[in-house]
Amino acid sequence: MRITSFIILGALATNPCAEAQTSDIALGSQERKTHVAASTVLQRYDDTFQITEFSFPVSISIPIERSAEVSAAVAFASASGGDFETLSGVTDLQLHANYVAELGRSSVVFGLGAVVPLGKRDLTVNEFDVSVILSQHGYDFRVPGFGQDFRYTPSVAVAMPVAGDVVAGFGASYVFRGTYSPLAALDDSFGPGNELALTAGLDSRLSPSTYLSADLTFTTYGTDTLGETELVQVGNKIVAIVQWQRASGPDRIRLLGIYRNQSRTTSPNVAIASDERTTPSTGEVRGSYSRKLRNTVTLEALGRVRFIGSNSELRLLSGESVSFTSLTVVDFGGGAVFEVDEDIELPIRLLARVGDIRGFAIEAGLRASF
Repeated sequence: MRITSFIILGALATNPCAEAQTSDIALGSQERKTHVAASTVLQRYDDTFQITEFSFPVSISIPIERSAEVSAAVAFASASGGDFETLSGVTDLQLHANYVAELGRSSVVFGLGAVVPLGKRDLTVNEFDVSVILSQHGYDFRVPGFGQDFRYTPSVAVAMPVAGDVVAGFGASYVFRGTYSPLAALDDSFGPGNELALTAGLDSRLSPSTYLSADLTFTTYGTDTLGETELVQVGNKIVAIVQWQRASGPDRIRLLGIYRNQSRTTSPNVAIASDERTTPSTGEVRGSYSRKLRNTVTLEALGRVRFIGSNSELRLLSGESVSFTSLTVVDFGGGAVFEVDEDIELPIRLLARVGDIRGFAIEAGLRASF
């Protein structure tokens, strides 16, 4: 049986960028290999601040027999810009394991994710300001943060055929988060609230070469605390994703639409404006076209448009502020994948950014399986 990975990714919410990852996977495949990926990424963006990030993410996934898999991911990054000092180091280590059980024509995926704190915490005032800028969704840096809390995420997802070539999926996950000190000057530890995510979706094969999928994820958050004081209650979030893809001979076309809405933030102890949100509402459309020219080279054209609503004004400790108000951001570019052999690929990608945030991103990497 083939199902779309939105079913699993919606439930196994250990990756903050998982909303946009909806590639197909095959459960119970006869040929399962260990996959290793590494890349070098340079991003430079200019808005209120000009900030540059160099990152080196590495990941590995290892199958265990036919029904289980474990994976790990970590990155090194260095960010700097303007009058800010450089913030660099490794990120927290992300670990994940899942097990697939076949129940008749249905599949149940049990998962457990964990984040082990390795990244830098107890930041200086200047480093903390850099970390706040990196985390802003408008920039979309590959590494939006370094060290946080220890957390673990149990999850379960179910996929079942409902009619013909249509598969339905349902999932749930819960994130248990620990406390940590993001700023060296703080006397108390910061405790981010726990998270509950519920996901439902459909995957349909429209033709032998065309697929359409859609899913909806609802996430609710616990109250953030500082020491014994309740700070804020982050608003609930809804994310809707629709994806269409077609593969015909050497050509592959993919269209992806994402809508993300988060309700307003509230606080029992801090005065907050009625329309303030920690994460702005966002609409996004992505498209890609790839063509395999020869057995060893695939070329790809990419485009993305994002419409980003207003978010809360964040005042940096240096006195400056960060906020986005109704931005339009366009990314476009291309890339190539060079196949050294059937188990080794060398992808490269170059993207330019225009609109209310300007800049570029360059990425070169290695993907290997064995």
